[in-house]
Order: sequence, then structure tokens, then C-alpha cells
Amino acid sequence: MLKTTIRFVAPLMVAALGALANASQVIDFGGLSGNNLDPFSTYQEDGYQVDSVAGSWFEGHIFGNPVPSLVCGPVGNPVLSTIKITRLDAAVFQFLSLDVSSNGVTHDGILVEGYLNNTLTFSIGASIPGVNTFQHGVNPTPNVLMDTMYITIRPVDGSTSANLDNIELNSVPEPATMTVL
Repeated sequence: MLKTTIRFVAPLMVAALGALANASQVIDFGGLSGNNLDPFSTYQEDGYQVDSVAGSWFEGHIFGNPVPSLVCGPVGNPVLSTIKITRLDAAVFQFLSLDVSSNGVTHDGILVEGYLNNTLTFSIGASIPGVNTFQHGVNPTPNVLMDTMYITIRPVDGSTSANLDNIELNSVPEPATMTVL
């Protein structure tokens, strides 16, 4: 009986550990409750907190992937704007992907930076095509650990705004949590 139990429990433990290691969360801003273009300051979803730390961020309830989204503005004259993402439990996580749109005839810039214990562990920048549709950006190095992530939008002349949506993150369980299983 003991061998049968071990044979049954061991695969379940392996499956549970794999599920924990690969459990991703998507911040889709579905809980934003204001009106279109209301100022954005802070938001919590799926164990994460998103804070506006620089520039001008607004709630976007007309354009999203799907609606709602965050808007880097003000519309018609956007400024360099940054959000900060942390876990509510201060644990580490990984950045997997996001959706971003540059709205206008030019290419806004985006910079994503990750920090672990106040040390830069990840940095990637890109140009966002000005096509007024969301582009899905996948992180080429998704295994990098961080406890704080910053996303900065750098508008260029001619841009009307930029939108962020569907920020996909992977919670990394602490070793102590995994040994309990």
C-alpha cells in the first residue's frame, strides 16, 4: 500500500511544483473603475501593485486589448511616463510579455527595467510602431528575477498617446513554499 501511495503522490507533487513554477498572471486593468481619461495613480490585480511614478497616466476605457488599458498622455501631448510594478507580498517575479500601442504617425519608445534588491537585473528598450493597434511584445529573457519593474513610455513628436495592457508576469514561489508541498 505504501509503494502505491508514493507512486501516486510523487507525480502529483512534481505536477504541482511545475504548475507553481509556471503560473503566470496578467495585469489586464479590468478592475479600473473610473471614467475614460481619469488620472491613474495606483492599482492592484492578481497580487501585484501598479503605481504611476512619473509623467501622466490615465485610465483608458475606449481603447484597449480589450478595454480598459493605461494611457500615457495627456492625449495630444503625451509626456515621458513611468509605472512601477511590485508584488504585494514583496516576492520575486519574472516579466513575460505586454501589449503596447503607439497612437500617432511616429514611433514612441518603451523601456522595461527590472530590479532585484535595488540592483538592475534586466533592461530592454524598443520602438513602438505608430499603427494605432496593440503590438504584443515578448520578453526574450523571461527567466530573469526581479522584485520591482519599471515601464517607461518615451513619446516622440507627433505622437498622440500610447497605451499599455496585458502585462504578463510570472510569480516565482519561494523555496520554502516549494518544500512544504
